[in-house]
Amino acid sequence: MPNRRNYKFSIMKRSIISILTFCLVLMAMNSMAQKKSKEDRQEKYEEAVKMIESGDYTFVALWAYPQRGRQVNLISNPNSLVVKEGKVKAKLPYFGVVNSGAAAYSSGDGGINIDGDLTDLKIDKNDKKSLVTARFKAKMGGELFNFTLSVNGPENATLIAIGSSRETIRYSGKLLVE
Repeated sequence: MPNRRNYKFSIMKRSIISILTFCLVLMAMNSMAQKKSKEDRQEKYEEAVKMIESGDYTFVALWAYPQRGRQVNLISNPNSLVVKEGKVKAKLPYFGVVNSGAAAYSSGDGGINIDGDLTDLKIDKNDKKSLVTARFKAKMGGELFNFTLSVNGPENATLIAIGSSRETIRYSGKLLVE
């Protein structure tokens, strides 16, 4: 009997050691993945900062979030906001309320169609949150727009458009390098 007991104890001991080794390997892999994820996030943030500071980039909206109503999928809808050499060119769909008597209808299709100068540019960087934000203004006819572009990385950007004659609208999408 004593040999049989030692044999069972030996098997149990090996099983426990195997389980502990497996757990240690999993923890090490998880730690490496988290470190890699942090490094990737930092690289994407630095890339976004370079793009915004260069002043040459294109924002492409994938979703629109009007103040009233549901979110709108824009993947099959061609749209963009291009910033290049102090100019802004925007062709963005608009879903929301436009104040009556406003010059907002000057675009013809009710969208946000701008081709003009970019003014009052302010760039803020938050290294802790890995977030770069560009704020600027642009005119479409008689309507003034305040834009806020917040970017975590080229694949994760949010644009808020506040028109002087419209409700605010938010777009989520990505940045493309010009």
